[in-house]
Amino acid sequence: MKVRLVAVSLVAFGLGLLLGWRGAATPGLYRLGFFFGLAASLALLLPGGEMIIGISPGPWRSALLPIGLTVMMAPFIVLVEAGIAGYLGFESFMRYVSLILAALGVAGAISSILFPYYLRRRSLK
Repeated sequence: MKVRLVAVSLVAFGLGLLLGWRGAATPGLYRLGFFFGLAASLALLLPGGEMIIGISPGPWRSALLPIGLTVMMAPFIVLVEAGIAGYLGFESFMRYVSLILAALGVAGAISSILFPYYLRRRSLK
């Protein structure tokens, strides 16, 4: 699972560079970025592991918390970036498919922040 997560993080970084590089990016390059992002997101759905991040109390907790949050949101960030790249690369109905993927990524990112908070609040009652 660690190797897949590193690959997804690299794809997220590459898609971020692609989306920020407006000058020389062609629609074909955006389409390639869309398919790479989609493949990286689907690779995380394969069985074969789980990810547990434990942050113990201490002086480094405040520094490690944003890193852990970013790692846990990486698949959703890739979906959002792949959706935006697909929207910029396609001119047919695939634009709407790309927007749906981007919306799913945003919903997943928001839920990955709010759902643990909700579970913690519910367990304290």
